[in-house]
Amino acid sequence: MMKRSMTALSLAVAGAFVSSAAGAGTSTPDDQGGTVIVTDGSGREVEVPTNPQRVFGMYTTDLDYALALGLPVAPTQAIRTGSVGLPDFFDYEEVADLDFFVNFPEYNWEAIAATEPDLILNGLGYEGGPDLDLLDDIAPTYTFDGFGGDWREDFTAIAEVFGREHEAESVLGAIDARTDELRPLVEAHDGPLVMAYGYYEADASGGFYGPQLDQLQPVVFHDLGIETTAAATEPWTVVAQEQIGLLADCDIILLAVETSDRADALLDAVRADPVWSALPAVAEGRVFTVNNELSYSSPSAHLEFLDVLEDALLHLP
Repeated sequence: MMKRSMTALSLAVAGAFVSSAAGAGTSTPDDQGGTVIVTDGSGREVEVPTNPQRVFGMYTTDLDYALALGLPVAPTQAIRTGSVGLPDFFDYEEVADLDFFVNFPEYNWEAIAATEPDLILNGLGYEGGPDLDLLDDIAPTYTFDGFGGDWREDFTAIAEVFGREHEAESVLGAIDARTDELRPLVEAHDGPLVMAYGYYEADASGGFYGPQLDQLQPVVFHDLGIETTAAATEPWTVVAQEQIGLLADCDIILLAVETSDRADALLDAVRADPVWSALPAVAEGRVFTVNNELSYSSPSAHLEFLDVLEDALLHLP
């Protein structure tokens, strides 16, 4: 059965397509393959096609942006090391026939060029990301930092560049509606609702470390009025096992798991850990695993995380 949030996103995108088609008039030269010079998210002035037909995403989140905006994509796309296809929160019919190659954390320049893109969406625009000159040699490249800040800002900016504002509004509207559905569950809690999102060091010290505070989870928490544990208020906070008691303020603990790892095994390890098992959230069954790919922001990831969050909220007393 299709997940509720993915159904909402699919319907939003489909509705945007129908509305755009109904309102379409005579094509302009730009509609037929012109270019425009824009300032991308990295501050570079770049010339990009106004009507791209083979968009390549440097990371799976970039592909998600393109699909959500209804942009045609190249038939071969990038995945990260350790992945077998796309993260499971993708639910677009367009991905069924796509092929993939590993392009992260090492970049496969030959494979990127072989996709023959007419536009590259590069959300790896952080310091130490891919060489932009090499990308520009392959195809016009729109760069932004998709690993930091509120993804909706970059998504909206990209939509404006390619005339996909209506599609963006539909997708963001679906996310807002889903967020509103969860709000009563948060507001029903007695007092501030506190959560932790991060990683359990199962093969090391049995400690906890939190993610960057500008990834997806803090954005969703802020939208819903959820507080982050006081034990992890700095980026990549490490809480040693002997200090795990600092997570006692958490009503819910969410632990990210790599797609190649077993979620049930991680939960068993946490519950068997004498320090962790003393935490109220663990003792009372309010610790959950989350696909690590949901740490990275995109429309599908946002909706999927809301589904995960709803399940966790329903376990509150």
